[in-house]
Amino acid sequence: MKLPRARVGPWWAPGLALVASCSSDAAFLAREGQTTILVAHDGARRTVNVISSGGPISLESERLQALFYQENVAELGLIEGLQTEAPGGRLLPEPQAIWEVRAGDTEWRRLVGVPAELGDLRLPTVSTCIPLEPDPYMATGVDGSGLLFAIRGDDQHVLLSAGGRLYTASAEEVQPLPYAGLPTSLGYYDLGRQQVWLFGPGVAARGTLSGGFSSAPAPPFLPIWVDGNPDPALPEELFAATASAAIWRYFEGGWSEVSPPRGPQAEDTRLTLAWAGPNEAYLTGLGFEHVLEYRDGAARVVSVPEVRSGAGDAFYLARHLPEWGTLLGTRGGHLYRRDGGVWQTFSRPSTTSKIFLIEPLGRGLIFGGEDGVMNQLQPPNTLCAAENYGSFSDQSAVGAISLGNDLVFLSPSPPGVDLRVTVLRRR
Repeated sequence: MKLPRARVGPWWAPGLALVASCSSDAAFLAREGQTTILVAHDGARRTVNVISSGGPISLESERLQALFYQENVAELGLIEGLQTEAPGGRLLPEPQAIWEVRAGDTEWRRLVGVPAELGDLRLPTVSTCIPLEPDPYMATGVDGSGLLFAIRGDDQHVLLSAGGRLYTASAEEVQPLPYAGLPTSLGYYDLGRQQVWLFGPGVAARGTLSGGFSSAPAPPFLPIWVDGNPDPALPEELFAATASAAIWRYFEGGWSEVSPPRGPQAEDTRLTLAWAGPNEAYLTGLGFEHVLEYRDGAARVVSVPEVRSGAGDAFYLARHLPEWGTLLGTRGGHLYRRDGGVWQTFSRPSTTSKIFLIEPLGRGLIFGGEDGVMNQLQPPNTLCAAENYGSFSDQSAVGAISLGNDLVFLSPSPPGVDLRVTVLRRR
C-alpha cells in the first residue's frame, strides 16, 4: 500500500507526520513529546503500534488509522511499540484527531469520532490505578431517601444528614449523632481548623464530633453550597452560594455579600461553589459553559466554549484541591483546570458519567458518581478504566470521604429504602 501525501495542516494532520512510501509499507514519523496510535487492519486482524519518539515506523496493511494525542505515552499510561491486545487493559483514550487511509486511496480523510470497530480495543498499560473493592452495608432504620449531605466528620467518621437527623458513619456502621437541636440542612468540614460547620435557614453551628457544637455566625439565608480555606496557616474564610447564585463571604467573624444574585440555576447544570484562594472563589450553574469568577472584590462571568461544543455538556461541579488546583467537572465526564488564568481541558472521560464529586485518592483523583460509575486519574496523568461501584439513584453520590485507606460513598435511596453505605476498600 503506497501512502498518499496529505496537505499540511495542524500538528495532528498527516501532512506533518506521514510521508509517502515507495514500498507497500506505511512510513510514519512521530513528533517528540506527543503520541500517535497506528491501527493497521488486514481483514479481521489488526495491528497496533504506539509511537512517541521520532523516526520512521513501517506497517503493511490494507487500511491504516492514525490517532493523534498531545500527551506523551507515559501520560496516557500506555506502553510504546507494537502492542498485543489486552482484554483487561484500558480502552483507547479519546484522541484529538483521527485519520484513515485505505489501499487505493489518493488522500487521507479525517474521521469524526472513534470508529465503533475500535470500541473494544484494549491496550496494555503501565497502571498506577488503585484497585477498589465495593463493600456495601445497609444502615437499618435510616431514611436513605432523605439524605441531604455527607461530609467528613473526623478521621474515622463521616457526618451525614438523613430524614431530618444527623448520623455518623464509619466503615462498619451508622450511629445517631448524640447532640440535639443542630441544623441539618447543609454541612461543611473545615479541614484547616478540623471542625464541622452545620447550616439551617438563618442558623449555624460549629464544633467537633467529640467535643460538641456551639452556635456560630450564620448567613441570612439557607446556603446551598459552602466551601472554605483548607490551609491552617491562612485566616479562616468561607464562601456560601444562595439559590439565586449570589456569593457571600465569611471573614473576620462576619458574613457579607460579595457577588449579587444572578438568577436561578440554569437548566441541566448544577449550582456549586469552590474556594480557590484568599478572597477567591468560582461558581457553576449559570449556564452550560459559564463560570462565575470572584477575586478580590470583583466578579465576572466567563465562557468556556469547548464545553458548549460537546453535545449536552455543561459544568456540573467546582472543586479546589491544594495538590491539583481548581477543577471543574462536567455532565459529560470531562475535567477542566484553571491554568495560567484560563480554563483548559485537564482530562477527557473514558465514560460519560456525570461528575457529582471529585476527591483525592492516593496520589491522584477519583471523580464521577452517576449510577455508581467512577473514574480515576493517577500519575503520570493516567486515566484509568471507568468502574461501576454499585447502583445508585439518578441523583448519584452525595459524598465520597476518605477514612484511612477506605473511601466511603453515600447516595440517596428510593423512598422507603434504608440508607446504603458503600465502602470502597483497596484490594
